[in-house]
Amino acid sequence: LVIWIGSRRSGRTEQVKDKLPDLAHVIVAGAAEEFQELSSLHREPVQLEDISPAEVAFLQLSGGSTGLSKLIPRTHDDYIYSLRISAEICGLDHHSVCLAALPTAHNYPLSSPGVLGTLYAGGRVVLSPTPSPDDCFPLIEKERVTITA
Repeated sequence: LVIWIGSRRSGRTEQVKDKLPDLAHVIVAGAAEEFQELSSLHREPVQLEDISPAEVAFLQLSGGSTGLSKLIPRTHDDYIYSLRISAEICGLDHHSVCLAALPTAHNYPLSSPGVLGTLYAGGRVVLSPTPSPDDCFPLIEKERVTITA
């Protein structure tokens, strides 16, 4: 990702692309003739179906404690209830900072209260690349983490 502020530098994109073969996105804040205006991509809104809170929201990976991991169907209402109550029990609010060190595909770091419970309470989430103390302790200090999963 390259971000140019103003059109003056946007002409250098071709030079940069030669040095960055994996460059996928360029954002220009200001006029840039060689790029399409974001506002030109506007489309009419798509009509969405009404979704029941009792419908499956997603399939979550189990921890595999009984052998092979399984996919668990989680409904909208059961999941929002779980993360809301977990956030309340843990006293999360807009000052909370959650460090997610464990894989967020699992229930505990995602909603007990985890990432979603923290966001629901208005808090902030920090993701660690690994659960290693070498990665987590500096993040805890820098981001002033108040809860972790």
